[in-house]
Amino acid sequence: MMCSNGQVCISPEKCGCPEGRSGPKCEKVSHSNPGDELLAAVQEGDLDAVKTLLPSLDINYVGGEDENSALHECAIHNRTEIAEYLLNNGAQVDLFNKPGHTALLVSAKYNTAEVTKLLLEHNAALELKNNWGNTPLLKAVFYDSIDVVKILLKANASLTAREKHGKTPLDVAQERNYYDITRLLIGKGFDLIGAVRKGDMEEVRRTLKHVHIDYAGPPLENTALHEAVMFNRVNIAGVLLQNNATVGLRNRDRNNALNLAMDKNYDDLIRLLEEYHLMDAVREEHVTDLRLFLDNIDINYALPDSGNTALHVAAIHNKPMSARMLLDHNPDIYKLNNKGHTPLQTAVQVDAKDVIHILLMARSEDMEEHSAMDSDERKLLNGVRKGQLEDVSSTLDKVGVNTPIQPGGNTALHYAAIFGQSEIANYLIDNQANVDAQDNYGNSPLHDAAIHDRPELAKLLLTRKAEKNIKNIWNENPLMTCTWANSPHVLKILLEKKADPSLPNDKGQKPREVAMDQDHYEIVRLLDGSGEDLIAGVRLGVLEEVQRVIALVNINYAGPPNGNTALHEAAINDKAEIADTLLENGALRDIVNNDGNTALHLAAENNVTDMVTYLIKHDAKIDLQNKKGKTALQTAKDFKQWTVMRLIQGQGYDLIGAVREGNIEKVQEIIPKVDLNFQGPPDDNTAVHEAVIHNRPDILALLMEKGADVEIWNKIGNSVLHKAAIHNQVDMAKVLISHGASAILLNDRGNAPLHEAAIENNAEMVTYLIEHGAPIDEFNYNKDTPILKAVRFQSAEVVKILLSHNASFNIRDVHFQTPFELAQWKRAPKIIEMLAEYNMMQAIQEGNVFNAQKYMEFINVNFTTESKGLSPLHKAAIHNRPEIAEMLIRNFAYVDIKNIHGSTPLHDAAVHNSGEVSKVLLYYNASTDIENEWGNTALQTAMEFNANYVVLALMLDRTNTKDDNTDGEDVNKDLLWAVRKGDITEVKQYLSNVDINYSGPPDDNTGIHEAAIHDQLEIAQLLIERGINVDGLNTWGLTPLHDTAIHNSHRVAQVLIQQGAALNVVEKKWGNSPLMTAAWSNATDVFLVLMEAGADMDIKDSDGSTALQLAELRGHHKIVRLIKGKGKDLIGEIQNQNVVAVERILADDDVDINYAAPPEGNTALHEAAALDNVDITNILIQRGPRIDVKNNEGL
Repeated sequence: MMCSNGQVCISPEKCGCPEGRSGPKCEKVSHSNPGDELLAAVQEGDLDAVKTLLPSLDINYVGGEDENSALHECAIHNRTEIAEYLLNNGAQVDLFNKPGHTALLVSAKYNTAEVTKLLLEHNAALELKNNWGNTPLLKAVFYDSIDVVKILLKANASLTAREKHGKTPLDVAQERNYYDITRLLIGKGFDLIGAVRKGDMEEVRRTLKHVHIDYAGPPLENTALHEAVMFNRVNIAGVLLQNNATVGLRNRDRNNALNLAMDKNYDDLIRLLEEYHLMDAVREEHVTDLRLFLDNIDINYALPDSGNTALHVAAIHNKPMSARMLLDHNPDIYKLNNKGHTPLQTAVQVDAKDVIHILLMARSEDMEEHSAMDSDERKLLNGVRKGQLEDVSSTLDKVGVNTPIQPGGNTALHYAAIFGQSEIANYLIDNQANVDAQDNYGNSPLHDAAIHDRPELAKLLLTRKAEKNIKNIWNENPLMTCTWANSPHVLKILLEKKADPSLPNDKGQKPREVAMDQDHYEIVRLLDGSGEDLIAGVRLGVLEEVQRVIALVNINYAGPPNGNTALHEAAINDKAEIADTLLENGALRDIVNNDGNTALHLAAENNVTDMVTYLIKHDAKIDLQNKKGKTALQTAKDFKQWTVMRLIQGQGYDLIGAVREGNIEKVQEIIPKVDLNFQGPPDDNTAVHEAVIHNRPDILALLMEKGADVEIWNKIGNSVLHKAAIHNQVDMAKVLISHGASAILLNDRGNAPLHEAAIENNAEMVTYLIEHGAPIDEFNYNKDTPILKAVRFQSAEVVKILLSHNASFNIRDVHFQTPFELAQWKRAPKIIEMLAEYNMMQAIQEGNVFNAQKYMEFINVNFTTESKGLSPLHKAAIHNRPEIAEMLIRNFAYVDIKNIHGSTPLHDAAVHNSGEVSKVLLYYNASTDIENEWGNTALQTAMEFNANYVVLALMLDRTNTKDDNTDGEDVNKDLLWAVRKGDITEVKQYLSNVDINYSGPPDDNTGIHEAAIHDQLEIAQLLIERGINVDGLNTWGLTPLHDTAIHNSHRVAQVLIQQGAALNVVEKKWGNSPLMTAAWSNATDVFLVLMEAGADMDIKDSDGSTALQLAELRGHHKIVRLIKGKGKDLIGEIQNQNVVAVERILADDDVDINYAAPPEGNTALHEAAALDNVDITNILIQRGPRIDVKNNEGL
């Protein structure tokens, strides 16, 4: 019952209604699962209701649209007291709901601070991420949950965790203008800076784990590295650099850490920072910075943590331009890093193809003879480097003016260009130096002047007739080299000399493209000439200036920093008249900038409605996507430009309306004018989605033909094929898949189309998707496969299809439930039976007696498979499982049941030579005369298949009739049969003529084994009186006590233990003791008997598992709690006289109120009486303890 306000009715006093009937204040609530009442009670904060409901429910039950548990609901509604009760009673603290949220993530969203504290006290995982990559801290920041942010920061939540778009908590807070949270997050940055200032290395290392290392603090926006320099902390600077602190970041005064070190003349820091800054420059290909460092630093410096030189770094990051510049300065190309690798080996390891090529060319021909240049070459090179004309002149004749000096193949003139020695260069040219000599890479001296931006050398070389368009091995002329080397001074000279700016390199890129790729905007401006004048004219709205410049410039010139053309600027600045002029003069209407935005995108983003109308009128394409995958409409939506959205959407709405109506003529008319992938409210469905939903195959085919996106998602992440699966539109699915729709694409919940079809019980669709490659055991984000989804939503027909296509029926979901266990929880009898049948067949195949016994109660023991008509008994015969065969027969399996070919289990035993099963079948009177469809009896079949064991069994059966009871063997068998039937009169009749310890086929059970299996207490007592061996072993090494554990025959177990049965015998196959067998079989009553008798809890099976581990593995929670000692907890709290705790423990049905604690053997009632605690004594008596139980002293 539930009140009108949602309150669970626990008693009539709560709502004033007649008990058991609906009154004016309450209404009867129908729940598909009682767990929903639990969730409602949590939502309303009714702890009494929770306590009343829980004993009969799974504490981790999930329900509702988001599949929340009770603990999730506590986090939403801030139910701290209930949350504590749940956690103390076994609620899973890190259980995920459907969107992938734990309770901690939910509390972060709803800012429920007290619940957050409680969850952390119970060890909730601090860094678990949801489906969008958010940790609890990221979630709390996103929702401005400042109280939870404070708690999570105190718990040392990571500030460097990133969600799926790469944003840290600080990024999110700043982006959403949450100033208070931003200050909190920055506080950690202050801690790091404070530790640096104090010189506290230990604090620095500790704080680094929780802060962005490049955080810049007020007032000067210094990073920790700036502060390390300011206080001359060399060791701390080293630690910061090893943790990827950025050397080049500038503070408010535009100083980076290296500038500060130079200002203060801190030599050790200067050297350290230069070395790391060099590595940064190499990694980022900052050629300007590289030029600054290469002349003043040890080119072969190796980072201490990795041993990598700058050339290694260029190899690791595949930076060919950096490698080329480094090689010009003669680095040791054979230097080994800490892994023992040269730069070339490093490049090969990471498949850095561009650098591999360069390094291969840099090697000398014989790698064993790369010793060094001779002394004259070295003297010449040093003379050129230092500008010492005397040294150059004295060695030039010996070396040769045009002799290539290895390993790079540079001549003296190349080196003069590299080092900017104009006087030396002039001297060399006067002495017949070849101005166009090319090194091993095809670079001329003019290329080298371009690389190092040596304008005086470039002028000199060009004056001395150097070829201005000479190409190297990468098809670069010197002008192209200037673009990637960022050499504006040489570029100006080359442009003045009419070097060709249109020649592409070997990748087909033109100079301007290369400069744009490298963000070298000064180079771009030089190449573009008056393009900036055109853009300036557009921005100012001066039509005359625009008309003047158009004739002098590339009208589609893209200016820095965003690559906007004049038309983009006209769109942003609402200049329709200028846009007319631009379009008339060849401006490209749909040209994109660096971000992939067209003029329409920018007009939409900036809410320039007149330009939006203008561009649409001039046929601007509205379906083009920018680099973020957004159309102009989606851009307007992102920036909340509703008027623009209405302008663009007009035709989109018309298209979707025409699709819904099925008006194909109207659809054909609208298609040329609209974004085919327009997504309309409320669900962001496209026209293709709507065609599927409304079953319009002709329109769908037309949309596909016109290029509609077949895999676009709607608001909840469903592709078009998902929609077809949900609506069971098989014909539509065929069209979609024929046009490339993916059957493995996942929606926002991680569901593939097959999951969705399974949820909806769309059997035909499930079959079609499986036949077209849909993965049958794919997990979604909640770790559900299609069969788990089908069971969860009780889609019985789909379960049947999935099983027939070999879906895994033993796979486990996030709650560690198999499909069968989930079906039991969902109370789906048809599915339970179906899955039990498959599990039974697998158990028989594997010979798993325990599992066969487990599934027996859920099946019709005579069911047959659809394909072959096999019953479980046939299966047992095929796989020769005698123990299972006998178990089936005892449970009324038809011993002569036929398959589709008329064969009985005895026939199948004959085919597979299953001798042991044939004996069991014959023992239970299987007919030997039945003929199958081929006219063969079992004996004829056995002879045909050379089944010698079965032939022998059949022949023996012919010579021994069961009617002849004079034979002692048959009398012994009759005794066993009488025990099985529970006929004590017959048992007494046979006892005088039998061997009391006779063990019969098929598994050598004695009478006491059979009494244990069938819980025949009186017969067990009678057999024990006659002296039967209580510890006899059957074929499997099982004692009678094992059999009581398998079948939970606790009364027989008690009798056996009283008669001294061995408690700790382990059986042969798995090494289980009776106690372990009870833990595995969930035989709670027998387990309790064995535990009280002192059975050893620490024995390990053949896999090393104890009874506790077996119970936990199988999910047998009652036994787990028995092992962990709820009784001990109860007595402990009584001794503490904690009334509240006693009530809490007694609320658990699994507590043994009569548990006798060592060493005195006192029960809870003994302890309460000894303490004279009337309140606790009354509480215990209400639970019905045994008042006559005695302790070890007989009290």
